[in-house]
Amino acid sequence: MALAVRTVGEYLRRWGYTAKKPARHARRQDPEEVRQWLEDTYPALKARARKEHAEIHWCDETGVVADHCSGYGYARKGQRVTMEVPDPHIGINMVSSITNEGTLRFMTYPGTMTGERFIVFLGRLLRNTTGKIFLIVDRLKVHQSGVVKEWVSAHADRLELFELPRRAPERRTGCRTPNRRCERDSNTSCGSSPTFPITSSVTSSSPAFSMPLLPQLDE
Repeated sequence: MALAVRTVGEYLRRWGYTAKKPARHARRQDPEEVRQWLEDTYPALKARARKEHAEIHWCDETGVVADHCSGYGYARKGQRVTMEVPDPHIGINMVSSITNEGTLRFMTYPGTMTGERFIVFLGRLLRNTTGKIFLIVDRLKVHQSGVVKEWVSAHADRLELFELPRRAPERRTGCRTPNRRCERDSNTSCGSSPTFPITSSVTSSSPAFSMPLLPQLDE
């Protein structure tokens, strides 16, 4: 039986279906591993952090670009919405750390993340805090490289790394890290700036290390 697209849409509306942007979900993600992390691993980590007076930090890497557009625009019917962007594709990478209380720290860097660059970030993180840090990271190979493991071991009294489940975080499992809000806001701010530098790098609009206070995040 053949139905017109309009008819199909009408039936979907009657049945309560609406158009939504799909949530990304890793096909090979292990639900049991995610469940165990949420129900056992992370609660134990929070309890240990309270006992040792340590801060829990969520760490992630992302890219910041000048021509990012994550929203919608308005135009008359039949006319296209446009957005002015710089001629060259300007972008830079960023690594960030955010606590459950909302304290954010980030560092921008060119090129790809390496063990040496990650160590620079960890060193700055320790210099800007006084207590112990439990840093939650994803399974990026750099986080478990030899140089990083050696550095973390030498600073075990101040820093420990903890890995998220494989092929996480993402929305549907509840493991999505708070850093995603930082990534979204950074791209939106750079892309919406009317005076964004075209010939200079993104670092001119992004400080090397910043500590603004964000609204408290759910633990």
